[in-house]
Amino acid sequence: MSGPSNGAPGGTGPPAGGAGTSGPPRAGGAAGVRPEPLFRLTRMPSFDVKKTPGYPEDERALGKEASVLAEATIDAAGAVVEVRILRSAGARFDDAVREALAASRFHPGYVGDRPVAVRLQVPYQFWLK
Repeated sequence: MSGPSNGAPGGTGPPAGGAGTSGPPRAGGAAGVRPEPLFRLTRMPSFDVKKTPGYPEDERALGKEASVLAEATIDAAGAVVEVRILRSAGARFDDAVREALAASRFHPGYVGDRPVAVRLQVPYQFWLK
């Protein structure tokens, strides 16, 4: 089977040191969204609609595999409002991940019975098989 495999949302704490965005967010803006720290959640967010990133054809032709770590900000309604790349694998892989996350939807995280905004890390793997 050929194509990317991505893990479940997760991660704790801030992004790894030295990592940042690689381009502007493509899933809207996070203005006004105040994510709750993950340790406060009583229910973690989960994918409602999980889009799989397409394998960049030029990278496939070159035989490249990659690992990308993204950070998604999810609002209280489950919409992805910001995507940052924390660990890049190059522009084409990063763009594929951004587009997939921007098109995904989540069941929001909760604190008690209240849905809240959260920021979480989502890993993606691109393997040739």
